[in-house]
Order: sequence, then C-alpha cells, then structure tokens
Amino acid sequence: MADAVPLRVKFPSQKEDVAKAAWAQFKQTVAPFPEWLAEPTFHVDFAGDVPAIATSWLDLDSTGQISRATISLRNGFFGLDRERQALTLLHEAIHLLELNTHFPERIKKGDEITNQFKWHKGKTPSERHCEQHQATLARYLYFFPEEVFAELYLIKHYPDQAGARVAFYVENCVENWTSSEHTKGVAPLEVYAHVYYWLRNKLGLQIAGGTEAEVGFIERILELQDMIGLSEEGHELLELGERLLVVGLDPPSIDESAAEALLQRVIAAKCLTSGTPDSLS
Repeated sequence: MADAVPLRVKFPSQKEDVAKAAWAQFKQTVAPFPEWLAEPTFHVDFAGDVPAIATSWLDLDSTGQISRATISLRNGFFGLDRERQALTLLHEAIHLLELNTHFPERIKKGDEITNQFKWHKGKTPSERHCEQHQATLARYLYFFPEEVFAELYLIKHYPDQAGARVAFYVENCVENWTSSEHTKGVAPLEVYAHVYYWLRNKLGLQIAGGTEAEVGFIERILELQDMIGLSEEGHELLELGERLLVVGLDPPSIDESAAEALLQRVIAAKCLTSGTPDSLS
C-alpha cells in the first residue's frame, strides 16, 4: 500500500466545527480506520454553493508525483446525520486509496479532462451551459469504475458499515434517478446523462440485489434503456456501460479502454456552433 500523503479536508464557510466533529466521529466509528489517510488539515472551500455531498482528488507535483490528497465536503454533506457523514468520508477515503495505490495513471487523465474544459469556448450562454454539463459528464462517466470499486471494496472490507452504505446508496438512487434535470437545454448530452443514471442503477442492482429495492432498480434500468434507445449507437453505449461495471478487487482491475471510449464520445458531443473540443490523447 502506498504511503499516506498530506491530506486536507475542505468545507464551506462557517462549517469548520461541524466538519471537524464529523471527522472525529468518522475516526471513532469506522474500524479498521483507513490506514492510508494522514491526519488532515482543515480549510475553507471557496467554491461556492455546490449542490453535492462530497468529492475527493489527488494532486500531482511538477514531476508527476502525488503531492496531496483532498476531501471536499459540499453543502449536502452537512444535511446528513453522523452515520451517513462517516459513510461518506469512508467512501471518499476509498477513492483516494484506489487512485493512489491501484490506478494512479488515471489521476493525470482526470487533470486532462478538467483542463480540457477549463476555458469555455462557447459564444452563447446556452453553449457555455452545455459545456459545463459536458465537463461534468465526461468526469462522471470516465471515473465510474472508481465508484464501482469503492462500493464493492467497502462491502468486502467494512462489513459493519456495508448494510448502512447500501441503504444510503439505494435512497440516493431513488431520489435522484432521473437525468432530466441535468440535461435541460443540453440535448446533445442527453443520451450520456441517461447512460450515467443507467450505470448508477445497474450498480445499485448489483449491490442491493435480493432486497426489496431490486424491483425498483430493474424498472428504472428498463426505463433508462428505452431513453437511451435501440439504435446501433444505443447498443454500443450500453455495451460500453456494461464493461465499466466489470471491476476487480483482487487484483484491482478496470476496463480502461471502455472508459476511454465513452469519454471520447462525450467530448465529441457538439455543444458549439463553431466547433467541438479536441479529443484528449
């Protein structure tokens, strides 16, 4: 296992005490505590009102070596109870493990995706709006294997937390299963948003199969497949999606070629009237 790297925990303004209390609860209730995490420093995140729960990433220095880990707690995190805050921190900790130890080459690709869309090329508000969603979907789909890995790793290595984490995942999928809100006014990206939510529900079926949630997942999967369509492109997207879901824990493995192929399709979507973003190498 790779050595722990410096860790910072970021939080919205005026949430420092809550963030520190959540971290303390995480250390007290999750066992074994993730040994790859260094003792964090806490910093205000000035990203603004971001409607999400949490995200994490690793930074590279000028030589390409991992220099720092970050867990950023978003506004949604502070609406959770202590148990779900701890589950969220554990989930993000597993993401840091998989990127640092198992899939470090994907860190650079994540930076390339971010830089690809850093300077919006759109000339109109609608084009820039589309590009923002394009950048988000590109990352969500490319890194979906990491989501699969994190859920499976938690179930295997943290059985005491597994049931509560699966219940949390199920609830999240039920409340946020539709992609319509995330593609309003961005028709070129609609099918990729459907694929993302199809993947989320397929993963839900994988980890919650045999429970009372199974029927709901199956119904949503079938509805999303209808949205994706029965064309040749639709079949290709679903095939790529199925490959993203095949993730190994021992040894750790993902289908990089499927993630890359889906990424390039999202990047090729035509948000701009004056051209499309260049493909990533």
